[in-house]
Amino acid sequence: MGSFRLANDYWQEYTKNVKQCYLSSTNGHAGVQDISESFEAISIAFRGAKDLQNFCKEHGIEQDIAIRTAWVLVLGRYTDLEEVCFCVHDRRRGDTLSGICRMNINPGDTLTAMLARVQEDAVKSSYFHIDLLQETLSTVGGFRLPEVCNSAVVQIRGQSHDTALEPTGYDIAVCIANSTGLFIQYQPSTVSSALTLRIAQTFEKTLSSILFAEIGSLLGDLEMLSDSQEKQIAEWNSTSIESVPCLVLEMVEKQAGHENSG
Repeated sequence: MGSFRLANDYWQEYTKNVKQCYLSSTNGHAGVQDISESFEAISIAFRGAKDLQNFCKEHGIEQDIAIRTAWVLVLGRYTDLEEVCFCVHDRRRGDTLSGICRMNINPGDTLTAMLARVQEDAVKSSYFHIDLLQETLSTVGGFRLPEVCNSAVVQIRGQSHDTALEPTGYDIAVCIANSTGLFIQYQPSTVSSALTLRIAQTFEKTLSSILFAEIGSLLGDLEMLSDSQEKQIAEWNSTSIESVPCLVLEMVEKQAGHENSG
């Protein structure tokens, strides 16, 4: 009973005044979805598995901490929120909710500081077991998860694309498969395929930027746009705008001058 009280008190305080953190949806609905509905997955073209291992070893963190940190930054970019929130699952140990990650994003903070905060948050979450609370899949600390966030980071069993297609129950989720496979799973009826692809590209670029960032790098200096996204922006910026012969006001003035001269 004591453990329950400690966990309940922790999550009550942790979720106090939490704000909604929804990624854009196509039908206006977001949250934990019916797992019977169809899901799809996009494989993230991440080729730095060895770099990820070395980075985490150097910084003394688990690999999922780097991945959570990348997702924090991606959520901030796509929601335009200074504070983001998402759920965390570890399906290697069952299907129950493992915790919630709630993070403030300050572009002036260092990457090292952000990693440390995400690590500390994960340690506390594992200590105050969220599965001790009743109805944890839908309610935590007095609020309903579907009303707060619609994304998650999920560690899954196995490492195949088929495994990633096992429904997570969220509109969109980053799936980690044995640290060698990364997938973005999504529900097409709520998050469009085009948006999910852009998010996957941004996530891959953000994670790579984290791994190769210099010590002391600021969050605001990390590169988050993929090569294709940067190319698209460059094309937009290079597109010339056809010049307008003259403004409407100038046309009126010219017409008035012509009439007066006549």
